[in-house]
Amino acid sequence: MIEISFDTREIRALLRDLKFFPGALEKATSSAINKTLVSTRAYMVKTMRADYAIKAGNIRRELYIKKSTWSTMTGTITGHGSPGIPLLKFVRGSKDAPSTRRLKSGDYRPALGVPVVIRKARGKITAHGVFLARMRSGHVGAFKRTGGRAKSGRQAINEVFGPSPIKILAADRYDEKIEDFADRTMDKNLRHEADYVLRRMGINR
Repeated sequence: MIEISFDTREIRALLRDLKFFPGALEKATSSAINKTLVSTRAYMVKTMRADYAIKAGNIRRELYIKKSTWSTMTGTITGHGSPGIPLLKFVRGSKDAPSTRRLKSGDYRPALGVPVVIRKARGKITAHGVFLARMRSGHVGAFKRTGGRAKSGRQAINEVFGPSPIKILAADRYDEKIEDFADRTMDKNLRHEADYVLRRMGINR
C-alpha cells in the first residue's frame, strides 16, 4: 500500500490571519488538501503513462482518494494491491479469441505467444506461451497453461497480468518527483484558498 498524506502542522504559519475567524483555518486547509490530492493523482497517472503503455483509467481506478474533512484536515491517496492490469490490455494487434487451436497431436498452434507492449522504451515483445481465450462466462483474457489439470480434466490455465500501478510506484523511482509536485501544489493551493477565504471576509493580504 502506498499512502501520501498532508500534515497541516507545517503550513499553519501561512494561515495566521485566519485563526481569528472560527472555522476559516479548517475550511481553507481542507479545501487546499482536496485539490492537491486530485492534482497529485493526475500527476502520478501522467508520470507512469510516460513510461508504461497503460491507459489512464487503468491507473486511476487503483489509486483511491480519501478526502480531507474539517475535523481531520488530512487527506490520502491510497493504492490497493491487485494482481496487476490484465495482460490483454497490453496486447498489440488482434485481440480475437481464441488465438490458438488445438491439433490432433495435442499441441497448440500457433504456440509462439502474443505480442505486447508494456514498457514503451522496450517496444513490442512476445509474451511466450501466452494465448487469448474466451471463458464460458464470456470473459476474454490472456492465459498461460500451468502444466497441471483442472477438475474438469482439462489443462489448467491461469490468467496473466502485467504490472500494477501500485507495484510500479513501490519501486521508488517516482517518489521524489511525486513528493516534490505534491509539496509545490499544496503550497500554491493553500495560499489561494487562504486568500479566497480572507477576501470573502473583507480582508486583503
